[in-house]
Amino acid sequence: MADGVAQGMSLAEALADPAHCRSMGAFGLEIDFDLSRPLSSEDAEHFRQTFYREKILRFRAQSLSMKEQERIVTYVGAVLPGSGSGYLSPEDKILGTSRLDYHSDLCATPMPIDVISLHGLDIVENTSTTDFVSGARAYALLSEAQRSRIAALEVNLVQTLADKTRLTYDVPEDAFNLVRPLVMEHRITGERIIYASISSAARIEGFGREESAALLGELFEVLYDPSNEVRHSWRPGDFLIWDNLALQHGRPPLDPAIPRRMQRVASGRRSLREQVPGYNLSTIIGDQADSARAQ
Repeated sequence: MADGVAQGMSLAEALADPAHCRSMGAFGLEIDFDLSRPLSSEDAEHFRQTFYREKILRFRAQSLSMKEQERIVTYVGAVLPGSGSGYLSPEDKILGTSRLDYHSDLCATPMPIDVISLHGLDIVENTSTTDFVSGARAYALLSEAQRSRIAALEVNLVQTLADKTRLTYDVPEDAFNLVRPLVMEHRITGERIIYASISSAARIEGFGREESAALLGELFEVLYDPSNEVRHSWRPGDFLIWDNLALQHGRPPLDPAIPRRMQRVASGRRSLREQVPGYNLSTIIGDQADSARAQ
């Protein structure tokens, strides 16, 4: 392990030591700790509690096999079948090098992915980022009047592969979409979350075009304010694990000439294929469709 990673310490000790634990910004925590060794039951509970409080955890200078990454994910939830069977890279047929607008994976399904983890295997330092905003923090920042106004509203979410240019108020009849509460109650923590993203929220149900756009714009001003954003610049060996319900993620476009190979494992209850058997993404992202991998 690289210098700075806590050696011989329990996770609880690392979390209690400011020399090995630091804030990522508006939310999130970076922890100096070697994740390659299994955690005790006590430390596993510390991991879980810290994760759901902070929403994203970052561990630098890791060297994890796919099985080790799956074990780490089990500290916060069940591994989604099939999610640990492949990798992300600029040359793959999943999302390639395109820009990804802010999104939450599988938001247009009844059971979105709960947790996503990425481990940087082949990375050129500081050549790519993954950006995050918190729907939970944004909801907490709303005024009481704003919360009351949106409490019972529903939003129509459309599967767009994180591309806001494909989103319109008029949802096509054959679109993969779902109407769900605009304010989600987190199924683990009970927190309320603004569950609408710039790449998926087509409209507020029951609102006209202009009224819907105005309200979404008002919410997005809070959600996407720079003060509610955390940017992670990738280094070799980085391991990130985040709450896909409370947070949204996105990225700038990638340079196809620069290596960026990621190992990905997610936690959830049902895959895309299990939830929407008739929906086929293979023409867009190849045979890995049911894992619905997103950066």
